[in-house]
Amino acid sequence: MKKKVLSILGVLLISISTLTGCAKCIDKKEESYSYGEVITYNIQTTIPQDILQYESYELEDEADPALWLVDKGSKEETIKVSLKGATQTDYYDITELRDHGFTIQFDPQKLGDYVGETISITYEMELRGNQANSNQGEFVNIVELTADNRFKLKDKEKIETGGYHFVKVDMNQSSKKLADAKFVVMN
Repeated sequence: MKKKVLSILGVLLISISTLTGCAKCIDKKEESYSYGEVITYNIQTTIPQDILQYESYELEDEADPALWLVDKGSKEETIKVSLKGATQTDYYDITELRDHGFTIQFDPQKLGDYVGETISITYEMELRGNQANSNQGEFVNIVELTADNRFKLKDKEKIETGGYHFVKVDMNQSSKKLADAKFVVMN
């Protein structure tokens, strides 16, 4: 009975990935942000030991609709990808740029010489306000790293806006909001 359990566990262990990490952070993170401000994000992932066993290795980034990817004219200028020791850039392809994110496909066979090294991805997003998000205080940006469409790692980074939100209410009935009320806040 013990031998069967061990052989079953052995098979299971072979299919477990050594995917080690995917971390997202904000360069020079602030306590709060203002609409119109540009935020620099950085994603880092370590190339796993079993990278050569993967057929696909994909990173997808998706942000809140209020966070807009800053387009710098080309994919390579908009999304900066670096890998210590790599002189070529043929190990990745930015397959999609979207208003609120992007997708990068890495070539596992070309990453084999860099096991244990860190891939760093840097890009900027602008926080844009509009009627729909004017009372929203928190904005999330999520990254997902997927190997062979089955092993996934996720991380996210949140930013907040500061400030005050004012609502005019009826003097006698404080739960009743006044429609179309306008006022000026002076400092």
